[in-house]
Amino acid sequence: MDVFRPAIANSVWSQEDYGVLPEFLDIPASSYGYGVRPVDFRGDSEAARVRINDREEEATEERITDLISQDAIDQYAGMALADTIQFRAIWRHIFNQAATAPRAFHLLDGSEREAPMTRQEAKLRYLNGDGCQALELP
Repeated sequence: MDVFRPAIANSVWSQEDYGVLPEFLDIPASSYGYGVRPVDFRGDSEAARVRINDREEEATEERITDLISQDAIDQYAGMALADTIQFRAIWRHIFNQAATAPRAFHLLDGSEREAPMTRQEAKLRYLNGDGCQALELP
């Protein structure tokens, strides 16, 4: 296995018949290497959601699936920004697989979702900044 292999998938999706200004289209193309992709949110929002999820899944080597949940996009959507990052790395402090257990976290809409989470105890660098928190995992 590579020591570090990131997979980054960033994309912008727009209602296909929107008149998006060329200046806006140039920003992601020139700065990030991807353009705005047309989809039909209005006519088939579910097909648009599936197309976005398929693209993110492929770009992250099938590690991130169903990024956008069903019913999260409807016919009133105009644009969607999808940013994902997935990487495989060899950790200095190995996580104990036996300690993996489902844990709940809250989504922005107030609903709750469970995901398998691991835990470990180690002395690590931690930052509690202005509106953010960060942990260094070497």
